[in-house]
Amino acid sequence: LLSGIVLLQGENSRDSKESKLLKIESEKIFTVLNNSKTPYLESYPGQVWPCDTFPAIFSLAVYDKVYGNTYKDFILKWLEKVKMRLACRWG
Repeated sequence: LLSGIVLLQGENSRDSKESKLLKIESEKIFTVLNNSKTPYLESYPGQVWPCDTFPAIFSLAVYDKVYGNTYKDFILKWLEKVKMRLACRWG
């Protein structure tokens, strides 16, 4: 939600508190996903629901759209991990 708010505000009317919060939250999302054994965040103890992670990735993509390509390489690697897991499961 925060990434959408910042995106919709536009460059000239962006709230600095929300921008700072988006940066902090994006770093948290990146750190947790980057340290995860799977490309998915744990939704419940010991369980993952892949669809729960997509809003987090979308938020990183919005951050990149607004502020530059900080997470681009990570997102591309994450997508490859997801594709590999799908290929192993269905291929």
